[in-house]
Amino acid sequence: MILTRSAAAFLGLSAAFAHAQPGPGEEAPPIGLEAVSNVPEGVDASLGWDDLAGKTVVLEYWGTWCAPCVVAIPHLNELAEHFEDADDVVFLSVTFEDTPIVERFLDRRPMRSWVGHDTDESMVEAYRIGGWPTTFIVHDGRIVARTSPHLVTVDVIEAARRGGPVGLADQSAPPKPAPAGGRARPTGGITAGVDPYSTLEDGGLVSVIVREGVSGGGMSATAGPGRATMIGSSVRGVVSTLWDVPSWAVTGEAFGDDEAYDVVVKAPEGGEAAVRALVAGAMGIEVVLERRAVGGLRLRVAESGLTLKPGVSDEPSGSGTRGGPEGSTLTAASGPHTLVLPWLSAVFGVPVEDATGLDPESLYYLEITIPRGEPEDQRAALLKQTGLVLEPAEIVTDLVVVRRAGGAP
Repeated sequence: MILTRSAAAFLGLSAAFAHAQPGPGEEAPPIGLEAVSNVPEGVDASLGWDDLAGKTVVLEYWGTWCAPCVVAIPHLNELAEHFEDADDVVFLSVTFEDTPIVERFLDRRPMRSWVGHDTDESMVEAYRIGGWPTTFIVHDGRIVARTSPHLVTVDVIEAARRGGPVGLADQSAPPKPAPAGGRARPTGGITAGVDPYSTLEDGGLVSVIVREGVSGGGMSATAGPGRATMIGSSVRGVVSTLWDVPSWAVTGEAFGDDEAYDVVVKAPEGGEAAVRALVAGAMGIEVVLERRAVGGLRLRVAESGLTLKPGVSDEPSGSGTRGGPEGSTLTAASGPHTLVLPWLSAVFGVPVEDATGLDPESLYYLEITIPRGEPEDQRAALLKQTGLVLEPAEIVTDLVVVRRAGGAP
């Protein structure tokens, strides 16, 4: 989720604000839109809950600048397609952005939901939206769930249509503490810098917890370089997160990825080095930075030319990635070409160097999928979608070498 663009909101919403937001069991605040598009004939901006009486509405707050919102669109499109013949289910996606920006975006990324234009932000205020995306499920004018778009499923919507409980935890409610001493896998999510197994209040300036974890299906959350929680993480994962480097840059044969740790750290700005030293000491490792020449990839524009479309806005948007059976997808409504470099590096597991000669200030609409499969097929997919090619190259880069304390790498 992307929080409001004010610095205070990025640090987290207060409990008072969260409780002021309308939630399950309450009547949904009024719909107040200046325009609405993608709608059947007869639906206009005067739309209200009376017009939707008896219907189940998936009310989504989104924006082209919000990468998680854009990443969620394919999922919501699939749901809308599933219910396209159900006249009692409506998908309404509300944005406060300027209409021309939204229209340019829809030309590139079609949405199956109705698109509501809340240009005066009256609905943002009425629903106390502090983070994007936020999803409300409303049945017959009453809120039955407040959640995230990826948690909305066919079964959830069917339950809402029946007027019963939908089985979703309220995403804006304060998390319940885990039982003291409990070590079962957390089920309600985790928060960066907070131990999900502790019943203690989150306080103090610095906290570092390192303990043996359970391997397989690790969970992680980060909020800047000084705040992180990793549950069941490998040594490679811990070092990659705390030293802020891609996993391919972490090397050292002394450790396998079958070792698992729970690591929780919180430190003020400037305390990252001390946290790293404490964690390394607790794990019995030494971390050394070395510059080496390694096999990598060089990105350039194909002779046939660049095929990326211009961004939908003159301002950079957020970017995001999603993985699935089809592969890995990078999304940004308006982003520089340099966004593809770390993403491609993660996909191919090697450093990627920019040799395109493109202006890093130019903004493009990015929705690129690298399929699973052979590297040759992956590079061909990149070329077809973007006009960019990847070539093997030797690249000098910084690596993070992990050694057992007092031993060899």
